[in-house]
Amino acid sequence: MSSISRRGLIKGASATLGVGIALSTPALAKDNKVWRMITSWPKDLQGPGVSAQRVADTITALSNQALTVEVFPAGTITPAMGVLDAISSDGIEMGHTATAFDSGKDKIAPLFTGLPGGLTPLEHQSWIETAGGQELWDQLYAPLNIKPLMAGNTGPSMGGWFRKPIQSLTDLKGLTMRMPGLGADVFSQLGVTCISLSPGETFTSLQSGVIDAAEFASPASDMGLGLHQVAQYYYGPGLHEPNGVGALYINLKEWNALTKDLQTVIQVAAAQEHARALAETVHVNSQALRSLIDTHAINVLDWPTDVQRAIAEKSRTILDMFEENKVQIDIKNSYRAFQGLVSQWSKMSMQNYLSIR
Repeated sequence: MSSISRRGLIKGASATLGVGIALSTPALAKDNKVWRMITSWPKDLQGPGVSAQRVADTITALSNQALTVEVFPAGTITPAMGVLDAISSDGIEMGHTATAFDSGKDKIAPLFTGLPGGLTPLEHQSWIETAGGQELWDQLYAPLNIKPLMAGNTGPSMGGWFRKPIQSLTDLKGLTMRMPGLGADVFSQLGVTCISLSPGETFTSLQSGVIDAAEFASPASDMGLGLHQVAQYYYGPGLHEPNGVGALYINLKEWNALTKDLQTVIQVAAAQEHARALAETVHVNSQALRSLIDTHAINVLDWPTDVQRAIAEKSRTILDMFEENKVQIDIKNSYRAFQGLVSQWSKMSMQNYLSIR
């Protein structure tokens, strides 16, 4: 028999921002569990692929193997875009993916990855953990038989990779671009045809000319896909997706059947990975950006002024789309209120500081 490691659990919790745990005597597992984690990512992809493996390893270690999690990258059991359906249908216990791929289930779902013109990674974490965001996320995904948790973050996205320069808004019109999530709603209004390819398909599609441009995440993850090898123009900032949450999905029936100790292990592992990934993304993206410019001679450019203005203008109306049901309205109202609350402090504490620094 294996028991949950109290010492390991406390150690994991101490590394996690905002996570407090009160432990009683750990419950002994009658039978050690082995769960499968499917992902939307190629194996060990910098950013989300690394996060998925670390979450699995942390759950296994903190539980003293009472719950062992084995990772299966995209395509080994299910397609990259099939994670939610596989977890929802009781076929697989756990998955690592992004809500940006879930607009077909509920069009507000991608907000929990990132909203155009919305919260920054730390602001989003604050909303989820301290202002009711997690409860609303749970309500949205409960009908899908999913318990969702933040479990990684690639940070603010870049705007995308292009085979030809974008000198004005006119140059965007008529392009075909890999762009999932709510960013697709913005760019579609700018005349771009947006398609939601899996991460693993993005390189070959851009290389072959099936698409003219591609957005995935931030510099380190984009380099992990090899996008710098097939496009020379890299635009930013990612106004369409200022946050990049990696989502851990647990089959809700399996979640409810777990002991409280094992539920806590999973919550700690997920929160620890979100905090670690946010710290890591600053480092690896800084290194990758320098490499793109200095080693690979990529044209890393700001969006033209008219493109910036158009993306910002279209982003301001995205939340107005969500009126289909009470959960959508509650999420919209909560998110909008929180952004209004934190915007003044964020401007004073970070925007003004950075402009002076």
